[in-house]
Amino acid sequence: MKKLYLLLVGLIIYSTLLSAEDHKGYIITHSGIRLTGKISTIFHSDFGSELTFINDFGTSYQIHPALIRGFAFRNKEDLNILYESRFTKGTWVFLEVIYRGEDMSLYKAPEERLSIAHGFNTIMLEEYYVDVPGRHMTPLTRHRYKQRFRRLVKKSEPGLAKKIGKPGYRFKDLVRIIEEFNDHKRERMYKL
Repeated sequence: MKKLYLLLVGLIIYSTLLSAEDHKGYIITHSGIRLTGKISTIFHSDFGSELTFINDFGTSYQIHPALIRGFAFRNKEDLNILYESRFTKGTWVFLEVIYRGEDMSLYKAPEERLSIAHGFNTIMLEEYYVDVPGRHMTPLTRHRYKQRFRRLVKKSEPGLAKKIGKPGYRFKDLVRIIEEFNDHKRERMYKL
């Protein structure tokens, strides 16, 4: 176990040294304070995530997701990218916020991850997480999203559940489906 831990730490340091570009941004502490600096490397593996943050004084920190609420930075296209620390599948990870709604939100897992189970290979996987307050986060992949998503919305929105998988309600339309779910919930709340 010690060898595996040392190897994992070595990979994190190695990936930090290879970082080609740092992005101006900030981390958000659990108390809501923003600490400015540079987001250097976001490392993802089967065991979770880790962030390399360089503060304004030039000091580098390796930050585990459980230690902060999240972080944000501006990418090359000058778009704000926000990540939140979330506990899912038995580990802490950084998930990108795609859509945040009152009744349902959508997060994206990193596409590129180092997989220990596959012999330290980098795997590409498009995986999203749907968060409904009061429930566990539901992972959605292209192959299994219909069953899981239908089960998730069937009780409160049966009409929407029937549409999932049909044109306009496919995997690529997740944001639109979640917006529609939130709109229906909001409309029902204001009806007498």
